[in-house]
Amino acid sequence: MPKSSPIATSTTYMRHLNERSVFHHVYAAGSVSIPQLVTASGLSKPTVSAAVAALIDNGLLRKLGVRTGQAGRSPQLFGPEPTAGWVAVLDIGRRWVRLALTDLTGDIVRHVRVPSAQDAEELVRVIEELVSSVLAERSLTMADLLQIVVGSPGVYDPGEQSFRLASNLPGWGYSLHVRRLREFFAEAGAVRFENDVDLGALGERTRGLGQDVDNFVYLHVGSGVGAGIVVNGRPLRGTRGMAGEIAFMPVLPVPLRGLPAEVRERGMLEAATAADAIVGAARRNGLTDAATAEDVMTAAAAGDPRAREVLTEEARLLALTVAAVITVVDPALVILGGGVGRRLGDYVPVVQEQLSLILPFEPPALEVSLLGDRGILYGGVAAGVESAREIALARRFAND
Repeated sequence: MPKSSPIATSTTYMRHLNERSVFHHVYAAGSVSIPQLVTASGLSKPTVSAAVAALIDNGLLRKLGVRTGQAGRSPQLFGPEPTAGWVAVLDIGRRWVRLALTDLTGDIVRHVRVPSAQDAEELVRVIEELVSSVLAERSLTMADLLQIVVGSPGVYDPGEQSFRLASNLPGWGYSLHVRRLREFFAEAGAVRFENDVDLGALGERTRGLGQDVDNFVYLHVGSGVGAGIVVNGRPLRGTRGMAGEIAFMPVLPVPLRGLPAEVRERGMLEAATAADAIVGAARRNGLTDAATAEDVMTAAAAGDPRAREVLTEEARLLALTVAAVITVVDPALVILGGGVGRRLGDYVPVVQEQLSLILPFEPPALEVSLLGDRGILYGGVAAGVESAREIALARRFAND
Protein backbone atom coordinates (compact mmCIF):
# COMPACT_ATOMS: atom_id res chain seq x y z
CA MET A 1 0.00 0.00 0.00
CA PRO A 2 1.59 3.35 -0.96
CA LYS A 3 2.58 5.65 1.86
CA SER A 4 1.19 9.18 2.16
CA SER A 5 3.59 11.80 0.91
CA PRO A 6 5.13 14.20 3.46
CA ILE A 7 3.33 17.08 1.76
CA ALA A 8 -0.06 15.37 1.98
CA THR A 9 0.56 14.40 5.60
CA SER A 10 1.58 17.96 6.48
CA THR A 11 -1.46 19.38 4.69
CA THR A 12 -3.80 17.03 6.54
CA TYR A 13 -2.16 17.86 9.85
CA MET A 14 -2.55 21.61 9.29
CA ARG A 15 -6.16 21.16 8.21
CA HIS A 16 -6.86 19.25 11.41
CA LEU A 17 -5.22 21.97 13.48
CA ASN A 18 -7.36 24.61 11.78
CA GLU A 19 -10.55 22.62 12.29
CA ARG A 20 -9.67 22.04 15.94
CA SER A 21 -9.16 25.77 16.45
CA VAL A 22 -12.44 26.67 14.76
CA PHE A 23 -14.31 23.90 16.58
CA HIS A 24 -13.24 25.12 20.02
CA HIS A 25 -13.93 28.77 19.18
CA VAL A 26 -17.46 27.91 18.07
CA TYR A 27 -18.18 25.80 21.15
CA ALA A 28 -16.84 28.55 23.40
CA ALA A 29 -18.87 31.28 21.69
CA GLY A 30 -22.08 29.32 21.11
CA SER A 31 -23.05 31.50 18.16
CA VAL A 32 -20.50 33.07 15.83
CA SER A 33 -19.99 34.29 12.26
CA ILE A 34 -17.15 33.66 9.84
CA PRO A 35 -15.71 37.19 10.32
CA GLN A 36 -15.77 36.71 14.08
CA LEU A 37 -14.00 33.37 13.73
CA VAL A 38 -11.36 34.97 11.52
CA THR A 39 -10.69 37.58 14.20
CA ALA A 40 -10.72 35.09 17.07
CA SER A 41 -8.59 32.41 15.42
CA GLY A 42 -6.17 34.50 13.41
CA LEU A 43 -6.79 32.27 10.39
CA SER A 44 -7.67 33.49 6.90
CA LYS A 45 -11.28 33.69 5.78
CA PRO A 46 -10.90 30.86 3.20
CA THR A 47 -9.28 28.63 5.85
CA VAL A 48 -12.04 29.33 8.38
CA SER A 49 -14.76 28.80 5.77
CA ALA A 50 -13.26 25.45 4.75
CA ALA A 51 -12.97 24.34 8.38
CA VAL A 52 -16.55 25.30 9.15
CA ALA A 53 -17.80 23.45 6.07
CA ALA A 54 -15.88 20.29 7.01
CA LEU A 55 -17.16 20.38 10.58
CA ILE A 56 -20.74 20.82 9.39
CA ASP A 57 -20.34 17.94 6.94
CA ASN A 58 -19.15 15.75 9.82
CA GLY A 59 -22.04 16.72 12.11
CA LEU A 60 -20.03 18.75 14.62
CA LEU A 61 -21.34 22.23 13.74
CA ARG A 62 -24.60 23.57 12.35
CA LYS A 63 -26.01 26.70 10.75
CA LEU A 64 -28.03 28.88 13.10
CA GLY A 65 -29.44 31.50 10.77
CA VAL A 66 -28.32 35.11 10.33
CA ARG A 67 -27.60 37.95 12.73
CA THR A 68 -30.30 40.64 12.63
CA GLY A 69 -30.50 44.24 13.74
CA GLN A 70 -27.49 45.65 11.89
CA ALA A 71 -26.94 47.59 8.69
CA GLY A 72 -25.71 45.84 5.57
CA ARG A 73 -25.71 42.19 4.72
CA SER A 74 -26.47 40.00 7.75
CA PRO A 75 -23.76 37.39 8.36
CA GLN A 76 -24.50 33.69 8.62
CA LEU A 77 -24.16 32.37 12.16
CA PHE A 78 -22.78 28.98 13.13
CA GLY A 79 -23.00 27.06 16.38
CA PRO A 80 -22.31 23.70 18.01
CA GLU A 81 -24.26 20.61 17.06
CA PRO A 82 -25.36 19.54 20.57
CA THR A 83 -26.34 16.02 19.52
CA ALA A 84 -22.90 15.28 18.05
CA GLY A 85 -22.13 13.42 21.24
CA TRP A 86 -23.35 12.73 24.75
CA VAL A 87 -21.83 12.60 28.21
CA ALA A 88 -23.12 10.70 31.25
CA VAL A 89 -22.02 11.68 34.75
CA LEU A 90 -22.67 9.53 37.82
CA ASP A 91 -22.50 10.68 41.43
CA ILE A 92 -22.39 7.56 43.60
CA GLY A 93 -23.25 8.18 47.24
CA ARG A 94 -24.33 6.26 50.27
CA ARG A 95 -27.95 7.42 50.05
CA TRP A 96 -28.39 8.28 46.38
CA VAL A 97 -27.02 7.57 42.95
CA ARG A 98 -27.43 10.60 40.69
CA LEU A 99 -27.03 10.76 36.94
CA ALA A 100 -26.75 13.70 34.58
CA LEU A 101 -26.94 13.26 30.81
CA THR A 102 -25.55 16.15 28.80
CA ASP A 103 -25.13 16.99 25.16
CA LEU A 104 -21.83 18.15 23.68
CA THR A 105 -22.47 21.76 24.74
CA GLY A 106 -22.66 20.73 28.40
CA ASP A 107 -26.39 21.34 28.78
CA ILE A 108 -27.95 18.81 31.15
CA VAL A 109 -30.89 17.25 29.33
CA ARG A 110 -31.74 14.70 32.01
CA HIS A 111 -31.08 14.63 35.75
CA VAL A 112 -32.35 11.78 37.88
CA ARG A 113 -31.56 10.17 41.21
CA VAL A 114 -32.41 6.77 42.63
CA PRO A 115 -31.78 5.23 46.06
CA SER A 116 -28.30 3.81 46.47
CA ALA A 117 -27.54 0.33 47.79
CA GLN A 118 -25.45 -0.79 50.75
CA ASP A 119 -24.31 -3.97 49.02
CA ALA A 120 -21.67 -3.42 46.31
CA GLU A 121 -23.11 -6.04 43.97
CA GLU A 122 -26.52 -4.44 44.26
CA LEU A 123 -24.99 -0.99 43.76
CA VAL A 124 -23.50 -2.07 40.43
CA ARG A 125 -26.93 -3.33 39.37
CA VAL A 126 -28.53 -0.01 40.40
CA ILE A 127 -26.00 1.91 38.29
CA GLU A 128 -26.47 -0.34 35.26
CA GLU A 129 -30.25 -0.08 35.41
CA LEU A 130 -30.17 3.69 35.88
CA VAL A 131 -27.88 4.28 32.89
CA SER A 132 -29.85 1.85 30.71
CA SER A 133 -33.17 3.48 31.53
CA VAL A 134 -31.94 7.03 30.83
CA LEU A 135 -30.42 5.99 27.51
CA ALA A 136 -33.65 4.24 26.54
CA GLU A 137 -35.67 7.38 27.37
CA ARG A 138 -33.59 9.37 24.86
CA SER A 139 -33.40 6.54 22.27
CA LEU A 140 -29.61 6.45 22.73
CA THR A 141 -27.19 3.56 22.94
CA MET A 142 -24.01 3.17 24.95
CA ALA A 143 -22.02 3.91 21.80
CA ASP A 144 -23.61 7.38 21.69
CA LEU A 145 -21.85 8.26 24.94
CA LEU A 146 -18.49 9.79 24.11
CA GLN A 147 -17.52 10.06 27.77
CA ILE A 148 -18.73 8.60 31.07
CA VAL A 149 -17.55 10.14 34.34
CA VAL A 150 -18.07 8.22 37.57
CA GLY A 151 -17.70 10.20 40.80
CA SER A 152 -17.34 8.08 43.92
CA PRO A 153 -16.09 8.34 47.49
CA GLY A 154 -12.54 7.11 47.91
CA VAL A 155 -9.33 7.30 45.92
CA TYR A 156 -9.29 5.60 42.54
CA ASP A 157 -6.30 3.36 41.84
CA PRO A 158 -6.06 2.96 38.04
CA GLY A 159 -3.53 0.14 38.35
CA GLU A 160 -5.77 -1.98 40.56
CA GLN A 161 -8.96 -0.57 39.00
CA SER A 162 -10.45 -0.09 42.44
CA PHE A 163 -11.40 2.59 44.95
CA ARG A 164 -9.49 2.80 48.21
CA LEU A 165 -10.81 4.42 51.39
CA ALA A 166 -14.47 4.20 50.37
CA SER A 167 -15.63 2.97 53.77
CA ASN A 168 -19.14 4.42 53.33
CA LEU A 169 -19.79 1.97 50.49
CA PRO A 170 -19.04 -1.50 51.91
CA GLY A 171 -17.33 -3.77 49.42
CA TRP A 172 -17.05 -1.02 46.82
CA GLY A 173 -13.24 -1.10 46.98
CA TYR A 174 -12.98 -4.50 45.28
CA SER A 175 -11.70 -4.19 41.73
CA LEU A 176 -14.25 -6.65 40.34
CA HIS A 177 -17.02 -4.06 40.75
CA VAL A 178 -15.15 -1.39 38.82
CA ARG A 179 -14.19 -3.94 36.17
CA ARG A 180 -17.81 -5.02 35.83
CA LEU A 181 -18.80 -1.40 35.25
CA ARG A 182 -16.03 -1.01 32.69
CA GLU A 183 -17.41 -4.03 30.85
CA PHE A 184 -20.91 -2.57 30.98
CA PHE A 185 -19.60 0.74 29.59
CA ALA A 186 -17.35 -0.96 27.01
CA GLU A 187 -19.08 0.49 23.94
CA ALA A 188 -18.83 4.09 25.20
CA GLY A 189 -16.04 6.33 23.93
CA ALA A 190 -14.21 6.55 27.26
CA VAL A 191 -14.78 6.05 30.99
CA ARG A 192 -13.06 7.85 33.84
CA PHE A 193 -13.38 7.34 37.59
CA GLU A 194 -12.91 10.32 39.89
CA ASN A 195 -13.14 11.18 43.56
CA ASP A 196 -16.54 12.76 44.13
CA VAL A 197 -15.30 15.64 46.28
CA ASP A 198 -12.66 16.57 43.69
CA LEU A 199 -15.50 16.78 41.18
CA GLY A 200 -17.43 18.92 43.65
CA ALA A 201 -14.52 21.37 43.74
CA LEU A 202 -14.45 21.42 39.94
CA GLY A 203 -18.18 22.11 39.96
CA GLU A 204 -17.58 25.12 42.19
CA ARG A 205 -14.75 26.24 39.93
CA THR A 206 -16.88 26.11 36.78
CA ARG A 207 -20.39 27.02 37.99
CA GLY A 208 -20.23 27.95 41.65
CA LEU A 209 -18.61 30.28 44.15
CA GLY A 210 -15.10 29.38 43.00
CA GLN A 211 -15.45 30.66 39.44
CA ASP A 212 -13.27 33.72 40.01
CA VAL A 213 -11.15 32.33 42.85
CA ASP A 214 -7.83 30.69 42.04
CA ASN A 215 -7.22 29.32 45.55
CA PHE A 216 -10.10 27.77 47.45
CA VAL A 217 -11.15 24.69 49.39
CA TYR A 218 -14.43 22.86 48.88
CA LEU A 219 -15.26 21.22 52.23
CA HIS A 220 -17.79 18.44 51.70
CA VAL A 221 -19.69 17.15 54.72
CA GLY A 222 -22.34 14.50 54.24
CA SER A 223 -22.30 10.74 54.72
CA GLY A 224 -18.54 11.20 54.47
CA VAL A 225 -16.12 14.09 54.83
CA GLY A 226 -13.56 15.31 52.30
CA ALA A 227 -11.96 18.38 50.79
CA GLY A 228 -11.42 19.37 47.18
CA ILE A 229 -8.46 21.75 47.03
CA VAL A 230 -7.82 24.17 44.17
CA VAL A 231 -4.43 25.91 44.07
CA ASN A 232 -3.56 28.45 41.38
CA GLY A 233 -6.69 27.43 39.50
CA ARG A 234 -5.79 23.74 39.38
CA PRO A 235 -6.94 20.81 41.54
CA LEU A 236 -4.42 19.56 44.07
CA ARG A 237 -4.36 15.75 43.96
CA GLY A 238 -1.07 14.79 45.58
CA THR A 239 1.27 11.89 44.84
CA ARG A 240 -1.35 9.15 45.16
CA GLY A 241 -4.50 11.18 44.68
CA MET A 242 -5.03 11.45 48.43
CA ALA A 243 -4.85 15.22 48.80
CA GLY A 244 -8.03 16.30 50.54
CA GLU A 245 -8.71 13.00 52.32
CA ILE A 246 -9.27 14.95 55.51
CA ALA A 247 -11.53 12.25 56.94
CA PHE A 248 -8.33 10.95 58.53
CA MET A 249 -7.38 14.27 60.09
CA PRO A 250 -7.08 13.90 63.88
CA VAL A 251 -9.46 16.15 65.78
CA LEU A 252 -8.62 14.86 69.26
CA PRO A 253 -5.42 13.49 70.82
CA VAL A 254 -4.77 10.03 69.38
CA PRO A 255 -4.79 7.30 72.06
CA LEU A 256 -1.38 5.80 72.77
CA ARG A 257 -2.67 2.36 71.86
CA GLY A 258 -4.14 3.64 68.62
CA LEU A 259 -7.68 4.13 67.40
CA PRO A 260 -10.44 1.52 67.31
CA ALA A 261 -10.26 -0.35 64.01
CA GLU A 262 -13.56 1.05 62.71
CA VAL A 263 -12.47 4.62 63.44
CA ARG A 264 -9.02 4.11 61.93
CA GLU A 265 -10.53 2.66 58.76
CA ARG A 266 -13.05 5.44 58.40
CA GLY A 267 -11.05 8.37 59.76
CA MET A 268 -11.31 10.28 63.03
CA LEU A 269 -12.71 13.47 61.57
CA GLU A 270 -15.36 11.66 59.55
CA ALA A 271 -16.36 9.54 62.53
CA ALA A 272 -16.83 12.74 64.54
CA THR A 273 -18.53 15.04 62.01
CA ALA A 274 -20.31 13.07 59.27
CA ALA A 275 -24.08 12.67 59.08
CA ASP A 276 -24.32 9.58 61.28
CA ALA A 277 -22.16 11.25 63.93
CA ILE A 278 -24.70 14.08 64.09
CA VAL A 279 -27.50 11.56 64.53
CA GLY A 280 -25.58 9.78 67.31
CA ALA A 281 -24.88 13.05 69.12
CA ALA A 282 -28.52 14.09 68.82
CA ARG A 283 -29.75 10.83 70.32
CA ARG A 284 -27.32 11.15 73.19
CA ASN A 285 -28.69 14.66 73.69
CA GLY A 286 -32.26 13.44 74.03
CA LEU A 287 -33.51 13.46 70.42
CA THR A 288 -34.15 9.74 70.47
CA ASP A 289 -36.41 9.83 67.39
CA ALA A 290 -33.74 11.36 65.12
CA ALA A 291 -33.08 8.94 62.26
CA THR A 292 -31.10 11.16 59.90
CA ALA A 293 -29.00 14.31 60.04
CA GLU A 294 -31.84 15.99 58.17
CA ASP A 295 -34.12 15.23 61.15
CA VAL A 296 -31.67 16.96 63.45
CA MET A 297 -31.38 19.98 61.17
CA THR A 298 -35.14 20.25 60.84
CA ALA A 299 -35.48 20.18 64.63
CA ALA A 300 -32.76 22.83 64.97
CA ALA A 301 -34.49 25.06 62.42
CA ALA A 302 -37.69 24.70 64.46
CA GLY A 303 -35.80 25.97 67.52
CA ASP A 304 -35.12 22.75 69.43
CA PRO A 305 -32.25 23.68 71.80
CA ARG A 306 -30.92 20.10 71.90
CA ALA A 307 -30.59 19.96 68.14
CA ARG A 308 -29.05 23.42 68.00
CA GLU A 309 -26.49 22.39 70.59
CA VAL A 310 -25.50 19.40 68.46
CA LEU A 311 -25.07 21.54 65.35
CA THR A 312 -23.14 24.18 67.28
CA GLU A 313 -20.68 21.49 68.33
CA GLU A 314 -20.53 20.31 64.72
CA ALA A 315 -19.61 23.86 63.70
CA ARG A 316 -16.85 23.96 66.32
CA LEU A 317 -15.35 20.73 65.02
CA LEU A 318 -15.50 22.06 61.47
CA ALA A 319 -13.69 25.19 62.65
CA LEU A 320 -10.79 23.00 63.78
CA THR A 321 -10.84 21.36 60.36
CA VAL A 322 -10.89 24.66 58.50
CA ALA A 323 -8.07 26.01 60.68
CA ALA A 324 -5.88 23.01 59.90
CA VAL A 325 -6.55 23.18 56.17
CA ILE A 326 -6.04 26.92 55.71
CA THR A 327 -2.71 26.91 57.53
CA VAL A 328 -1.45 24.46 54.88
CA VAL A 329 -2.89 25.81 51.61
CA ASP A 330 -3.87 29.41 52.52
CA PRO A 331 -7.04 29.63 50.38
CA ALA A 332 -8.98 32.81 49.71
CA LEU A 333 -12.28 30.98 50.20
CA VAL A 334 -13.69 27.91 51.94
CA ILE A 335 -16.95 26.57 50.50
CA LEU A 336 -19.18 24.31 52.60
CA GLY A 337 -20.99 21.64 50.59
CA GLY A 338 -22.51 18.19 50.91
CA GLY A 339 -25.82 17.19 52.40
CA VAL A 340 -24.79 18.44 55.85
CA GLY A 341 -22.40 21.22 54.90
CA ARG A 342 -24.75 23.15 52.68
CA ARG A 343 -27.37 23.27 55.46
CA LEU A 344 -25.05 24.82 58.02
CA GLY A 345 -25.56 28.41 56.90
CA ASP A 346 -26.93 29.47 60.27
CA TYR A 347 -23.81 28.11 61.95
CA VAL A 348 -21.19 29.82 59.78
CA PRO A 349 -20.88 32.59 62.44
CA VAL A 350 -20.00 29.87 64.99
CA VAL A 351 -17.25 28.57 62.73
CA GLN A 352 -15.96 32.11 62.16
CA GLU A 353 -15.99 32.89 65.88
CA GLN A 354 -14.00 29.74 66.63
CA LEU A 355 -11.51 30.57 63.89
CA SER A 356 -10.97 34.01 65.40
CA LEU A 357 -10.08 32.32 68.70
CA ILE A 358 -7.73 29.79 67.09
CA LEU A 359 -5.89 31.86 64.49
CA PRO A 360 -3.76 35.00 64.92
CA PHE A 361 -4.65 36.17 61.41
CA GLU A 362 -7.77 36.90 59.38
CA PRO A 363 -9.29 33.63 58.14
CA PRO A 364 -10.52 33.29 54.55
CA ALA A 365 -14.10 33.89 53.54
CA LEU A 366 -16.42 31.03 54.47
CA GLU A 367 -19.55 30.49 52.38
CA VAL A 368 -22.14 27.79 51.75
CA SER A 369 -22.34 26.27 48.26
CA LEU A 370 -25.15 27.50 46.04
CA LEU A 371 -25.13 24.44 43.77
CA GLY A 372 -27.42 22.25 45.87
CA ASP A 373 -27.01 18.53 45.29
CA ARG A 374 -25.68 19.00 41.73
CA GLY A 375 -22.17 20.25 42.52
CA ILE A 376 -20.49 16.89 41.93
CA LEU A 377 -22.47 16.38 38.72
CA TYR A 378 -21.49 19.83 37.47
CA GLY A 379 -17.84 18.99 38.06
CA GLY A 380 -18.26 15.75 36.17
CA VAL A 381 -19.95 17.59 33.32
CA ALA A 382 -17.05 20.06 33.07
CA ALA A 383 -14.50 17.25 32.96
CA GLY A 384 -16.58 14.99 30.74
CA VAL A 385 -17.61 17.49 28.08
CA GLU A 386 -14.04 18.66 27.57
CA SER A 387 -12.79 15.16 26.89
CA ALA A 388 -15.93 14.25 24.88
CA ARG A 389 -15.22 17.08 22.46
CA GLU A 390 -11.70 15.77 21.93
CA ILE A 391 -13.10 12.32 21.23
CA ALA A 392 -15.59 13.80 18.75
CA LEU A 393 -12.73 15.56 16.96
CA ALA A 394 -10.57 12.42 16.97
CA ARG A 395 -13.39 10.46 15.34
CA ARG A 396 -13.80 13.16 12.69
CA PHE A 397 -10.05 13.16 11.93
CA ALA A 398 -10.01 9.37 11.74
CA ASN A 399 -12.23 9.67 8.67
CA ASP A 400 -9.47 11.39 6.70
